[in-house]
Amino acid sequence: MKKKLVLLLMAIITLSCKKQITIDLPDMVNQPVINLLMAKDSFITALVTKSQYLGPMNSDPRFGFSTIPDAKVTLYENGGYKEELQRITNIWGTYYKSTVKARPGIAYRVTVAVNGYPEMEGTDSIPPSTIPGNLTFRKVASDDSKSKANITLELIDKPGEKNYYRIRMYEHLTDNDTTMALAGLSFISSDPYDILFGKKERREFFTDDQFFDGHTRRLNFIVSSDLGFKHPLELEVTTLTYSSYNYLFSSFLAEEKNEDVLSEKVIVFSNVLHGLGIVGGMSIERYKIIY
Repeated sequence: MKKKLVLLLMAIITLSCKKQITIDLPDMVNQPVINLLMAKDSFITALVTKSQYLGPMNSDPRFGFSTIPDAKVTLYENGGYKEELQRITNIWGTYYKSTVKARPGIAYRVTVAVNGYPEMEGTDSIPPSTIPGNLTFRKVASDDSKSKANITLELIDKPGEKNYYRIRMYEHLTDNDTTMALAGLSFISSDPYDILFGKKERREFFTDDQFFDGHTRRLNFIVSSDLGFKHPLELEVTTLTYSSYNYLFSSFLAEEKNEDVLSEKVIVFSNVLHGLGIVGGMSIERYKIIY
């Protein structure tokens, strides 16, 4: 009886000490977001949207975001004013475009002013391109309806600097030499360093030069095709900056992991001050695969 009274007293004390604590978390809904990935020798294009929660009816972050039609987007080169990006509106919404093309060796700064919010800004540059080394193609046996091939790529890294890369592959839908009819290919990385990819097919491969600075790295991919490799293939090698790499790679991981309840959630990288999004640079080069 005495033991029961002691337990009851401890329960009462514990409950009486319970205190409700309210933590104010910042509301990230309806915040302006800038999406600006500038490629070498291309016009600089910015998309300004507002953040929102992703629900069952809007699970794909590429759709459903309304653009902001009255933002002021300003471009600076090496610290000096260059121009205000032109506002262009079509059936998909509003975007902002420069009259000059992005070039390596220039520090680009972009500011975005949206009524009712602090001015956002982001800075980045265009990294130098890289030229791959030996590139081989060989068809391999397949246990499903798709055709398979092994593609080997030598990635030649520049020494003394941190380099970041993205690999993608495409197949032409016809024999015509045009980039307007390309289909992205799925592939598996068989590189022993790439623990992340395992045996799951993906359409992008990201890497940095942490383990091969200044050396040549040999990459192997098992590529799948619904067309049976009847048309020309293209290998896309993109060099990225620190910011564009971390944004694209974290977005890639978020899409992979955030739908898995057992995986740790991924926060998408942002280099935008006083806001969300990305101002990032890249150099995209495509090479035909001869087979």
